[in-house]
Amino acid sequence: MKRSVQTSSPYTFHKISVIEEFQHPEQARKLLERLRDDRGVRAIMQQHQWSVGELTELTPFEKTILGFNRNSGQLISIRLRTDDLSGFRHYDSIRKVLLHELTHNVWSEHDDNFHALNRQLNKEVVSLDWTAHGANTLSSGSSFYQPMDDDEYEDEITGVTWEGGSYRLGNGTGKKNINKGSSSVATMSDVALQRELRAKAAAARLTKQEEQELDEGCGSNNTHKH
Repeated sequence: MKRSVQTSSPYTFHKISVIEEFQHPEQARKLLERLRDDRGVRAIMQQHQWSVGELTELTPFEKTILGFNRNSGQLISIRLRTDDLSGFRHYDSIRKVLLHELTHNVWSEHDDNFHALNRQLNKEVVSLDWTAHGANTLSSGSSFYQPMDDDEYEDEITGVTWEGGSYRLGNGTGKKNINKGSSSVATMSDVALQRELRAKAAAARLTKQEEQELDEGCGSNNTHKH
């Protein structure tokens, strides 16, 4: 079943652009569309009332830059491809770069205020995803998120290599399949579900090393509005 995505909200990425001259431009576009349609990202955009004019693919020849934000959200450019151009960086790594650049909508310098908001966004991209779309309640009263099937994206993007490259920021592996049938979900214990939540939260959490890599790979200038 094709996923239905609401795009009428003003708080979104209004245009997507890729570099057509490189191989698999359609796959690059699907990656940017996946970022735009990511339920956690959409919830963040809505909650913070952020509107980004254009989300673009950054040229892979800018090997020292992961992304940049121009004029506090007028344009955000993200590096999608690996150094050797044979494939694409891992989705979790790309999303962390996007959240870093979204933080530049508010703070220009990589200071304590910036890092506090960036860490908050990396928590929200998981927590808002669980609670805003299809959240379920455990018998203990806490919530867990039962995600829709993302295989649509993964199945369509074939024949290319997904790597973090030298700037890999998260492994993104070991995704547990808790949405394949309601019976399997219903039989899982509260403990197992809580373990699933902790694993997702840990994957989204930024380490100091990741923060440093993101700072060093950021090409945003210092003209953003606070």
